[in-house]
Amino acid sequence: ISKSDLTEYRSYIGEIDLSYTPGQYYYYNKKSKVYLHSNYPTFKVNYAYAFGGKDRKNIKIVSFQSLEFDIHQQLKIGPLHKLSYRFGIGAFFNYSNLHLAEFEYMRKNDLPQGWNDTNAGRFHLLTDINYNDIKKYIRMNLKYDAPFLLVPILFKHVPIVVNERLYYNMLLAPNMKPFVEFGYGIGTFIANIGIFWGGEINKMDKVGVKLTVELFNNFYH
Repeated sequence: ISKSDLTEYRSYIGEIDLSYTPGQYYYYNKKSKVYLHSNYPTFKVNYAYAFGGKDRKNIKIVSFQSLEFDIHQQLKIGPLHKLSYRFGIGAFFNYSNLHLAEFEYMRKNDLPQGWNDTNAGRFHLLTDINYNDIKKYIRMNLKYDAPFLLVPILFKHVPIVVNERLYYNMLLAPNMKPFVEFGYGIGTFIANIGIFWGGEINKMDKVGVKLTVELFNNFYH
């Protein structure tokens, strides 16, 4: 397929986010609130509107509206272990060219606060073309933080390891097989690396590795 045979699509999206966390602890730094933690989950509603328009040359405008409800929280299990979860339901409506409302338009870039791990709260292997016309969906993301899960078994001395993480992601959509991902990660003060395995529940044939460097984040701490 030549480049001239491919159709280019664009979207111009406006979004409104409403979130509420009961029992939120915070303090004032001058006139600004600095949020700390809460014993309750955060509830969020997101509404997105993609503006339609006329085709120009070989460019098509994707137009749709979407609505998602999201709940997420981080729970402490003992002094060092943490379980983070995220559950969301969403739908697209009033759409045109819906086949281009791909999973990138779902809230994979909106990481829950407090997860402090760029591998958490999102899908990494979901690139199958079969998922590019989803009209409604249910998603779930889990992350379990625990120091020294496998590293002490494999290595005797690894002083730079800060934490180990287990990931589980799931996507349910009508008329499609459930999509699931399992992951294992190691986090240090320098970088995070994650290994992911998944696919449709009856065909787990995708593997991926992701590395993120935290140098600049730690520079400001």
